[in-house]
This record gives sequence, structure tokens and C-alpha cells, in this order.
Amino acid sequence: MTSNLNGTVLVTGSAGLLGSAICDLLTATEVPFQTLDLNPRSHPGSLNHFIGLATDLQLLSQAMVGVKGVIHLAAIRNPDYGTPVAVFSNALATFSVLDAATRVGVDRAVIASSFSATGLPFSEIAVELKDLPIDESFENQVSDPYALSKNIDELTGKYMNTRFGMRVVALRYPYIGHHVDLLPKRFAEFAKNPESGKKELWSYIDTRDAAYVAADSILNRDIQSGSYFVSASNILGPHSVSELVKQFYPNVKLKSGHGKFDSLVNISKASSALKYRPQHDFSNG
Repeated sequence: MTSNLNGTVLVTGSAGLLGSAICDLLTATEVPFQTLDLNPRSHPGSLNHFIGLATDLQLLSQAMVGVKGVIHLAAIRNPDYGTPVAVFSNALATFSVLDAATRVGVDRAVIASSFSATGLPFSEIAVELKDLPIDESFENQVSDPYALSKNIDELTGKYMNTRFGMRVVALRYPYIGHHVDLLPKRFAEFAKNPESGKKELWSYIDTRDAAYVAADSILNRDIQSGSYFVSASNILGPHSVSELVKQFYPNVKLKSGHGKFDSLVNISKASSALKYRPQHDFSNG
């Protein structure tokens, strides 16, 4: 990974699983960064740590000093962690962070969108799929506040790009897991009860790949603004794709030539625009 960013990166939500991994990677590549999180624990590589909400405009103005790129992760991570109003406040945080960034001339940002933007994982109504694998041409079917907030986040990114010329990359992450503990546990869950992975299409991404694509998207000059699915190259669990689709999506067409365990999330757009190549596939239980 090479950097052409002449300045400091601000990482919000730095104390979380992904935030910590990104900070570790920035430290290892000697990229200066500072952090913002509700958690008072500071990453040892951080130049400065700002404690508070990503909607605190005064705090954001302080955190943006000297910043040239922003990786925004701070959010309530699923609708079970708050009321609908609290969950939708994620969208306000995204706007607040990116707006504060434009005021100091930041011209590139990465935001954590989600596979949940599709509406599948937390849908309150049946979501219709015509074919698999899914890609960015899928028309999102939003019926929960978390999916709504992620769609607003992506629109906010487009707004910032259109109005201010800020390059905003929205990464549609699936389940993010560490290969030592979280992924083995989830693999076992899907092995025992494959239906539990249905709404997420048994998708996942290793924490290391999730961190790398975020860091590279902020540091690399040759990146295009937009929203991108990113995932591992395979599904999680021991069951084959054809078996899963036949059982749980019998009326959905699986495109010909699909590999036995290939991901049902098409990452070709990210591969082309971001040069994203997943390096870590979890394939054993």
C-alpha cells in the first residue's frame, strides 16, 4: 500500500473492531492519523484522540485540524442497538463529519456503508430478488431505519462529491469478522442453521481485508467516488451455493458459471474501481 496523501487521516469510530484494525494498518504503514470515538481508549499510534459524538460540531472542528482525509465509521451498528430515531442519527453523524471535512478543504473520504443498504438483513417486508449474485444495480428495498440511514449516507456522499468535489467512497460491508474467533463461530452457526445466513446471503469479510480496502481507498489517488460492495470471495459455511439457493431462494435465478462456494455478492465494481482483491477467505470450520 502506497500513500499519496500529504497529511493526517481522521478515523471516527476508532475503538471498534474495524476502526482498531484500520488504525493498526495506518500505524504499520507510517501514515499519521488521529481518532474520534466515544470510547476514551486511544489507539497507541494516534497523534490525538478526541472523545465524543460524531455529531458534536465543536469537537469535529477540533478533530479536523491538519486533516487531509477522513475514514468515517462511527455509528450505531445495527437496529437492535437503539430506537429507530437513534439508529437514524447515524445519517446525521455522516453529514456532520463530511460537512466539517469540507470546511477545512478535505477532498477525500471513506464511509462505512453496509450490505444492509439493500434492505435484506433487517427488512420488515419480503425483499424480492430476481437473480444472484447481487450487485450495485440491485434496487434497494428499504423497510427498516438502519437500511434507510445507510442509503442516506450514500446520498450524502454523492452530495459532497457533486457540491464540493470531495471524493467519497462508500463501502458496503457485509458481516466483518476476525479470523481467529468471530468467523469460526459464525461458520459453525451457518453450518448448523444455514437459514440464519439467508438474509445476508452468507456473506462476510475478514477484518484484515475490510481494513485494507478502507485505508487504500483513502490513501490511493486513483480511486473513484461511489458506492461499492466489498466481501470475501466465498460464502461462509460448508453448504454449497447451489444447495443454499435451491433451499432458500427457489425462485431466484443463479447466474450460470457460478462457483460452488463463490460469494453471492458481486464485487467486480470494487475490483475495477478500487482494485479491491480479497486476500483472506475463511474456508474451514
